[in-house]
Amino acid sequence: MKLDQNRAPLWEAVRQHQSRQSYPFHVPGHKGGRGLPSEFREILPQLDLTEVAGLDNLLSPRGVIAEAEVLAAEWVGAKTTHFTTNGSSAALIAAVLACCPRGSRMALPQNAHLSLFHACVLGDISPCFISVEFDKQLGIPLGPTPEGLWRLLATERVALVAVVHPTYHGVCLDIAALAAVCRQFGVPLLVDEAHGTHLLLAEEPPFSAVRQGADIVVQSVHKTGLALTGAAWVHCLTEKWSARVKESLRLMQSTSPSYLLLTSLDLARARMAEGGSKLYQEAIEVAKVARALWPCYSPPRPYRQDPLRLVIDATRFGLSGYALARHFAARNAVPEMAEPLALTLVFGLYDREEALLNLRGALLGLTANCEAGTLRPEPLPWPHCPQVVSPREAYWQHKVEVPLLQARGRIAGDSIVPYPPGIPIIWPGQVITGDCVEYLLALRVEHQDTDKCSMIEKVRVLASDEDV
Repeated sequence: MKLDQNRAPLWEAVRQHQSRQSYPFHVPGHKGGRGLPSEFREILPQLDLTEVAGLDNLLSPRGVIAEAEVLAAEWVGAKTTHFTTNGSSAALIAAVLACCPRGSRMALPQNAHLSLFHACVLGDISPCFISVEFDKQLGIPLGPTPEGLWRLLATERVALVAVVHPTYHGVCLDIAALAAVCRQFGVPLLVDEAHGTHLLLAEEPPFSAVRQGADIVVQSVHKTGLALTGAAWVHCLTEKWSARVKESLRLMQSTSPSYLLLTSLDLARARMAEGGSKLYQEAIEVAKVARALWPCYSPPRPYRQDPLRLVIDATRFGLSGYALARHFAARNAVPEMAEPLALTLVFGLYDREEALLNLRGALLGLTANCEAGTLRPEPLPWPHCPQVVSPREAYWQHKVEVPLLQARGRIAGDSIVPYPPGIPIIWPGQVITGDCVEYLLALRVEHQDTDKCSMIEKVRVLASDEDV
């Protein structure tokens, strides 16, 4: 059957979503354009440019892009800042390649972003996982502790330590203490702060990692700042890594960078530098009101919660996180992420009364439907899967697809990423243990009414002699 070439399905879907006029409790941080200057929005098509005279070259900036990066570095307090239009993923990969020689090892938490696996494949680097604490109430990963990091570095030789701050759930780590441990062992600290650009504006804890002793910090300015999706930057806090990071970025950058994104980065920095602190404080006050309306999660000390990220405990209403997400969607409120026990909302610098009106409306409709009691299932324990083959070797080996129930004891050939944040449950080269199969089976039940169920019906594993 010949396809209808007059259709533009993605365009149609985006227009249909826009027509619903839903309120975005998700990234990007400009909240559907609310945080973008009107003069910027009005000329967006004209800003889609290339490297014409006077507009510099991102791969080797010496003009206005270089000037914009210097301004960003001065505002942040970094030695250098490098722009990218390929998101934090490209920046993280570049930072890892800059710090880790081929064949070396990198220490990272189990809740690290998928891009760090890609860095391991590209750089022939092996992961060394730092023990991560988990919340016993909702099963939320908290993060590595300084004590856990010290124990690992005392026994394992690594070229780099990478951590996530804040996490996808808004859990903020004690970066200063982690940085002190790294300095004790002479290892650089890379912080994936993709979701923490707004913390640059904080006047009280939690603070950005750039103020806590990290060596390299990567931020997605579009997630919680005021730039367009894909706009990110990497801050080098020590001069040692600046040239190496820039060189590695050239490997990861498109030779046709978006001037829409570059311009939005420059403009986002200027707007946050001029009035960002006031916007941040106002947003925090709005988030405080929202937090009082809903049963929201807060991590135990010494962790802190990102004040602009709300994790709603769905079980307090006798619901799963997915059911609560459907409740929100039916009221034209779109959350960032749903999972078995919780719902995550992202507030931004421009969330005000409109956001609160939506949350109050959702709550009123919810309480009328949830008088049956409280659901309190046990959170799923995150499985531990030993790494027996390097990510690079596993990535390039021949693979076969097998049903999940037949994968026990096999070596994973692909990462398994059930959630939108891009956090792998298992990495290529890890053994798929019985605990891992049970975890994925339980997720499949939780996801049975969502479009993610197919992701865990089958898995790809390294081919064995019996498969040939």
